[in-house]
Amino acid sequence: MPSAPDATEEQRTAPQAPSAASRAALGCLVLMAFALPLVPVHGGLLAIKHLAFLGLGVLGLACVWVDAVRGGTAPSLGTPTDLALVVWLATTIPAAFLAANPGLARYAIGLVAALGISYLLALKAVRRPRDVHVLLLAIFAAGVLVAVDGLVGFQRFVQEGAPEAERRAFLSTRFFAHSYLAAQYLVMVLVGGVVMCFAGQLPRALRAVLVAGLLLIGSYLVVVGSRGSYLACVVALLTWLLLQHRTTAGPTSRTSWFGLRALMLLGAMVACAVGITLVFEGGGPEAASTAFEPATRPVSLSRLQLWASTLRMAADHLVTGVGIGSYDTVLPRYHFAPSNVPHAHNQFLHVLAEMGLLGLLAFLFLVHASVHAARKGAWALAADDTRRPLLLAGVSALVAALVSSLFETPLAWAEAGSLVMILLAVITRAGCVSRERTTSRAAAFGGLALLAALLATIAPNWHAYLGASALTSDHVRRLDAAEAARRDGDDGTAAQLLDEVLDNLEEADTLFPHHDFAALQADALVRFDRYEEALAAHRLADARMPGTFEHNSAIGSLLMELERPQEAIEPLRRAILGHRGLESLDTYVRLGQAYAAARRYEEAWIVFDDLLERHIVAEQRPVIFKEAAWTLVHLGREVNTARVLLDRYTQLAPDDDSSELVVLRRHITGMLNQPRDQRRR
Repeated sequence: MPSAPDATEEQRTAPQAPSAASRAALGCLVLMAFALPLVPVHGGLLAIKHLAFLGLGVLGLACVWVDAVRGGTAPSLGTPTDLALVVWLATTIPAAFLAANPGLARYAIGLVAALGISYLLALKAVRRPRDVHVLLLAIFAAGVLVAVDGLVGFQRFVQEGAPEAERRAFLSTRFFAHSYLAAQYLVMVLVGGVVMCFAGQLPRALRAVLVAGLLLIGSYLVVVGSRGSYLACVVALLTWLLLQHRTTAGPTSRTSWFGLRALMLLGAMVACAVGITLVFEGGGPEAASTAFEPATRPVSLSRLQLWASTLRMAADHLVTGVGIGSYDTVLPRYHFAPSNVPHAHNQFLHVLAEMGLLGLLAFLFLVHASVHAARKGAWALAADDTRRPLLLAGVSALVAALVSSLFETPLAWAEAGSLVMILLAVITRAGCVSRERTTSRAAAFGGLALLAALLATIAPNWHAYLGASALTSDHVRRLDAAEAARRDGDDGTAAQLLDEVLDNLEEADTLFPHHDFAALQADALVRFDRYEEALAAHRLADARMPGTFEHNSAIGSLLMELERPQEAIEPLRRAILGHRGLESLDTYVRLGQAYAAARRYEEAWIVFDDLLERHIVAEQRPVIFKEAAWTLVHLGREVNTARVLLDRYTQLAPDDDSSELVVLRRHITGMLNQPRDQRRR
């Protein structure tokens, strides 16, 4: 094993005692690490989490520059990781100016700036190993609270006997919008905690507390059922064991003991998860499978389809991408999803789609620089039993984030993104080896001016976004209240609340005209059968985001409700041409019905015949058999086929005793009794 490089004179220089401003900067960083994951998101408060992310970073960095103006010292910049991060952040500028959605681009650039600010703050504020210990404890405490809240949600999921499809909603916790978002954050906490538990020089009592918290976090990750999280934990822990083996001075048996204890802890996590499930379920061997049910289901192809659609989108915008923050604006032209898909579920593909090939190359350069920093720091601290565990914990957690990046987009979220930047700064400093210098006052004043310019640039847009988000959240509450009033027969109150909903969305659209508020208006109007107004709103939404399956399908469906089938044909055709998956089944049926209502029976039969050839699809929508039978009656041919189709419909829908069915059967019987040459209608 190569010997560790000698520390430079600059590294051996002891750092100065921290000033009040530098302590305040570290406090902002610790508060970011602890409080950011615990900001609630339910009720539309996701933007508040973003505001806390940027606000704490700016406040902490301002303290750093104020300390520099007063002549204080701080760790210096200039490592390859620093330069790589600057290059990657710089590629967001053209991606913002050329974005498909300029408003969301100006908002997203603030989140990207917050990533850079959190990295710089961590680099400048963390000076001693105990600073890293405090940071890790804050991160670990937040992770335990998130896991406990998630396990409480799992208890409700089991006790209420909710369907498996709702598991993610129960496990999302009040702090994360989705359980998998919590998982991609907690894998870093778990792996870093395991390394500190077995590689760090911790008191026995603190280690016992750490193990208890790790059992809770591990149990939550098990019941979430994210296979990407499982893979991230395994790869990250193997990376730690490899680095431990390569850098620990001593016999290899010591490393083997590390590995044995790590495996024992993982086994304890699995046993704890099963035990929690048995307790919540009330016992029984079948209860243990509840914890692992998501992992036993067949792998869904939806993510592969999303990646394929993302690659097609990226190929059409190869150089600069669709623009920062514009992924979900452009994706509907390439991919259908029942709900909004804000990210590519792959960090590398997401960077390629939004920032183009230039952004992806810069991001890969950053990954390469991070790997180099980890290797260099591991060799430099091979004989340092105080700093080496801190470095190994950071490296292992970042490996977990890197593996998660193959299935998620951690840098797109405030919690995971801030943690990645903090860990990256720790390993860049090689486990908190001091490189302190006195910052020039000119550079300090320049930093303060740059922060002020950044806030002045993004503040108006962020203010508008926050206001629109609050109005959107309020519209959900009012719409639910309006529907409740209508169910109770209070039509006056329902109408008043609906008008307030529409006013809220109109105001939100005025504040931030870069979101699909028109579609939200249309959905609200449809719920109250105000189809003409809903049609106008959907047409406005389609004009802003043309060519999507959702808008064309909605426009065609509304025109059918308004008994304008001739006009409905074209938008329904555009919808089907854009997407022919199983989700488009109802739209395809409506297209056939529109042709039939417009007396274009040949085209209607082509649609229904195509649907009938897909036997499984047709069985899911019995109305296809009835509509196909009617079409053949109107065409005056294949009467025996029409009778077979009608018989199949009555088998699948035995409760249908409508007069329409009686008329259809009478027509078929009459045609069967006619001579063949008289069956033409």
